[in-house]
Amino acid sequence: MRKTLLAVLAGMAIVGLHAAPADPAKPDVAKLAADRLDAARSVYKALQVSYQQGLGTLNDQVAWAEHVLDAQIDAGNATQGFADYVAIMQAAEKEARVAYDSARINVADLQRVHFFRVEAELWQARGHK
Repeated sequence: MRKTLLAVLAGMAIVGLHAAPADPAKPDVAKLAADRLDAARSVYKALQVSYQQGLGTLNDQVAWAEHVLDAQIDAGNATQGFADYVAIMQAAEKEARVAYDSARINVADLQRVHFFRVEAELWQARGHK
């Protein structure tokens, strides 16, 4: 019985030596989060320019502003992310009012941006989405 146990242990040791190596290189999560934030900000800024040129929509900007917020939260900047998001939504609501008054958007689009501004303030007040 002792020989059997030794054989089993020896076999386990050999298998252990030939097992797949541990994960060789784990991704740098902090760097990926920072890269994601940079990418989201770049898209958001491009959408702002497109809208100013008459090519984009406020809805596109609002959607990507939320992606920026999510990226800031993942990067560990939740408090600043919520503050930035509220400021963006407040500016978007003012811009929507101007666009509505000049017949560039309809009332549903105006109300949608209003909703997002109120939602942003709620998220900031409670500290999470």
